[in-house]
This record gives sequence, C-alpha cells and structure tokens, in this order.
Amino acid sequence: MTLNFEKTVVKIGTDTITNSRRHLSLEVMSRIARDISQIVNSTNQRIALVSSGAVAAGRMELNGRRLEINPENLSGTNIQLERKRILASIGQGTLMTYWKKSFGEQGQIPAGELLTTYRTFEEETETENFRRLLENFFRNNIIPIINANDALTVEPLKTGDNDFNAGEVARTINANRLILCTNVDGLFDSNPNENPDAKLIKNLPAEKITDELIEKLCKGKSKGGTGGMRSKLEVARRIAEYGIETQIINGGREGKLLQTLKNEDHIGTKIVF
Repeated sequence: MTLNFEKTVVKIGTDTITNSRRHLSLEVMSRIARDISQIVNSTNQRIALVSSGAVAAGRMELNGRRLEINPENLSGTNIQLERKRILASIGQGTLMTYWKKSFGEQGQIPAGELLTTYRTFEEETETENFRRLLENFFRNNIIPIINANDALTVEPLKTGDNDFNAGEVARTINANRLILCTNVDGLFDSNPNENPDAKLIKNLPAEKITDELIEKLCKGKSKGGTGGMRSKLEVARRIAEYGIETQIINGGREGKLLQTLKNEDHIGTKIVF
C-alpha cells in the first residue's frame, strides 16, 4: 500500500548547530528536533533530515589536538582533506548521538542514520534501495538523518556537499519541498554584513537564477561549513526542474523552522518554479 505523505527535506548546516566555540549545540539541535517531531506527530508531513556537522563534531572531540598525517603521496591540499576525513569519521558518531538524544527528548521518536555517496544517486539499484528505505522510514514515523559519507568518499570534499546531497535526496524521493537552514535570514540583494540597506529577496523564480546572478549575489562561504549561498542557489535551480520548491531560512532562530514547516508565514527566501 502506498501512503500519501507530503515529503519535506530539511538540510541543517554546520553553522546552524554549532556555537561560538564551534562545538555542537545540543540546545539548538533539541529545538530543531522538537519542531520536526511536532510536525511528524500531528500531520501527514514526513521529514528527511540532512545534517552537516561531523567535521565540527570531530574537532570538538579532539579538543584542539592536531592530527598528524603521513605526507607520502599527498599534496598540501590533500593533507587537509585527509584531516577532514578523519575528523568526519571521529565526529559522525557524536553528531548522530546528539541528534538521537535530541529526538529522544521529543516523545521517543526514533531516528536512523543514513550515509550517502555519489553512488547512492547515480547507480540505479542503490537509488531504488535508498528510495524504498526512506519510504519505510516515513511509514513508521522514523526520522532519517542523512549525511554525506565524508570519511570514505574517494571524491574530494567539495563546497556545498550536503546542499547537493539534500537536493539529490529531494529529487530521489520526489519531495514536495527542500528547506535549507543556514545562519542568515535568506538571500539578500547584497551582502548585509557590508551593506546595511541590503534587502531580503523573498521570492526568486528559478528561471532567473543564472550563473551571472549567482556570481553577483554569492561571495564567500559559511564560517564552519563548506557551503554558502552559491551551492544553495545551484541546488534550487536544479531541483526546480523536478517541480520541487526550495526555501532558505535562518534555522538558528527559534520558531522559524516550525513556522516554515507549517507554512504559517513567508520566511526567508522562496525559490519557486
């Protein structure tokens, strides 16, 4: 029997769930879990959570200790990537522990971990297995917590990996929408840190997202993560072709995710098709 769920993918960036010390914030994660749990328990909306933060959690676990890397056959850039892979390996369990604790506080809603690679979305058998697994998660009110498998990937850790990961999840499960939670209020017409008169762009048709517009609006990247507005706009443009709406919000502000999930207010930037 096929169940008629409204499916939402929520992507949480590293900056959203870390504090000023770059440590995971159980307070923020619990608040996000509370909002998601309320929606899952009271509506037919089912939510897949894509979470960054494993590398930050690894740094937190090491508490300032610097990893020693054998430089043999590695360039300077690859040495840094090797460190990130080890940090992701150390931190993934911690990240998941924090999420499971956060959801456990909300009426014992179970959460399951899913790590993806490029094969998840490019190889037909793996894609179908992933799609079927998420459908059964949704059927049983289990929260899938998804992250790119940075520790074992043979690809470099690229800018915006989990933004693209979230977009692929949304496309694969034919989600109704993708919510990208970051540490800013949405997309602005100029950098609000440099221009006090910068205006929030509330609605942006996907067809207007050109390479030139992305270059104009997206400079820099997030502090703790690898993403930024550039990857978010590229993802939104891509999944709009599949009829999926994207909304960029400040996930760290209390109540904003819940309001967005409820469609109560126009929050952040909507990218419509």
